[in-house]
Amino acid sequence: MNAIVQFLEAELHYSANNRIGPLNFSLERGECLALVGPNGAGKSSIIQMLLNLRPPILGKISINGKDSSLPESREKIGYLSEWVEFPLDWKAVELIQLHRNILNLPRVKLLEIQEYLAIWGLEDNGKKLKSWSKGMRQRLALALSQLNEPLVWILDEPNTGLDPLGIALLNQRIGDERVKGNSVLLSSHRLAEIYNTAQRVLVVNKGRVCDIKKMNEFPSYSDLESWFLEKVGH
Repeated sequence: MNAIVQFLEAELHYSANNRIGPLNFSLERGECLALVGPNGAGKSSIIQMLLNLRPPILGKISINGKDSSLPESREKIGYLSEWVEFPLDWKAVELIQLHRNILNLPRVKLLEIQEYLAIWGLEDNGKKLKSWSKGMRQRLALALSQLNEPLVWILDEPNTGLDPLGIALLNQRIGDERVKGNSVLLSSHRLAEIYNTAQRVLVVNKGRVCDIKKMNEFPSYSDLESWFLEKVGH
């Protein structure tokens, strides 16, 4: 495998005593890399650095060979935020067309949108989003994050609100992306959710990378859990 994303001595400074980095790690093509750590460890900040929402003060981040500060480096990134808010008086079809416009994607017919929603187990019932459950809206958010057929799919706590069927569907989609040679960066607080999904796991704590290992180095989930707790000092 070769890297599609690289962090090279990347740092983000909040203050003299609060910083993220230096970060040195890569996301390989065709893999799912899990980013784990306790609350406030810096996981979301690392994602924001990658998306150039909070550019690194020092070092470099490259995406598909391009510097992350260049807009073209992010054209094939799909992103699901930990916090998703929808205009609840809208319908799913309207929201998809809006996002397609933002992404400069061509408008499509209603049937194509319905077929796309069906991939995520959703039905265009013509109802406004305020009548949808939290899990249904989370599936819609996942669907929106894949509209541009990303090479790099960034998921920040994607299982929020999903039922077991929704989680199974998400894991299947992650596997499908890997088969295509695309990559997934999966940030999660829940070790159990990444144990059978990710190929490597990276522990971050207090703004620094503690360790990174292949998932197959852990014979059982309890081994992963013990390693994680040791790395974060519990």
